[in-house]
Amino acid sequence: MNLKLAAMKLAVRAKRKKEVWKNPVGERFLVPRSGKKGIDVLLYRPQHTAKPWPVLFNIHGGAWVGCDASQMDSYCLDMAEKCGAFIVNINYTKLDIRPFPYPQEEIRDTVLYFRTHADEYGLDRERFALIGYSAGGHLAAASTLMLHDMDVDVSAQVLCYAFLDFKMLESLFRGSKDAWSMNEFFLPEGVRIDDPYISPVAAADSQLKGIAPAIFICCGSDPLTEAGKAYRERLEANGVQTSFQLYDEAIHGFLEVNHKEYPAQEAKNPKQEALAKEAEDYIASTLQAIWNKGAEK
Repeated sequence: MNLKLAAMKLAVRAKRKKEVWKNPVGERFLVPRSGKKGIDVLLYRPQHTAKPWPVLFNIHGGAWVGCDASQMDSYCLDMAEKCGAFIVNINYTKLDIRPFPYPQEEIRDTVLYFRTHADEYGLDRERFALIGYSAGGHLAAASTLMLHDMDVDVSAQVLCYAFLDFKMLESLFRGSKDAWSMNEFFLPEGVRIDDPYISPVAAADSQLKGIAPAIFICCGSDPLTEAGKAYRERLEANGVQTSFQLYDEAIHGFLEVNHKEYPAQEAKNPKQEALAKEAEDYIASTLQAIWNKGAEK
C-alpha cells in the first residue's frame, strides 16, 4: 500500500469516529453470521401499526467510508411511523476496512437473517424493502441484485440520489492531484467496474427481469441524476415498475442531513428540510401503495 493511500485511510477513520452519534434511540443488535463478523444494526419499531410489520432496511451514505448508521437515528424513528414499518438501520463495513463486495454481502446477509427470523420479530416477509442514499443507494441497488440472483426478492428498492455507475469515478476525480490514489481506494485490484454488484447499470437484462420495483429520489443539480435516469430506463425496458421523483432545488444529501445528528453543511437548512419532509412523505406513500398492492394479490 502506498503512503498516500495509507494516510487517506487513517484520515477517514479518524473523521468517521467523530461522526458517531453517542446515544441513539434505536436498539443495538449484532446480526450473527456463520464464520464471519456480525453486522451492527439499529432497530426501530412502529408504535401505531399492528404486526406483522413491513421492513425497511436503511443504508446510510458517506462515500462508502464516512458517516455512521447512528446519524440516521431520528430519521429512522420518523420513517418507522410514516411507513408503519420495522426499520433495520445497517452500519455496514466501510471500504477502508474491507473492499467491495463485502458491504453488499453484509446487507444481503442482514436481509436473509430477518427473513429467517421474521416470525420472531413479527415481520411480513413479503413486504421487505431496501432504502439507501448516495453510496447507500448504490449498496441498496447492488444488494437487491445480489438477492434477486439468489431468487430472494424484496418488494421494493428506494434509491435516493444513488451512485449507480462506477465509470463515473474517473470523471469525478479528474484533475485532482489525488486521482490515482482515490481510484485505488475505491477500486483496488480485483474489483471490476463492469461487475453489476459494483455498477448496477452494468447488470444484464436477464438479471433485471422480475427485480423489485424501484423508487428513485433525485436532485436537480446532482451529477448522479443522469445515472439514476439511465438505470430507471434499463429497469423499465425489462418490465420493472419504477417511480421517479426529481427535486429540482434539492442538494445532494438533503434527506439525511436535515436531522439533529448531522453537523452544519450546505444541504442542511430550512428550505432543504422542507424538501426532505416532502420526499419522506412521498417515499412512505409510494412504499405503502406497493405493499398494499402486493397484499391484494
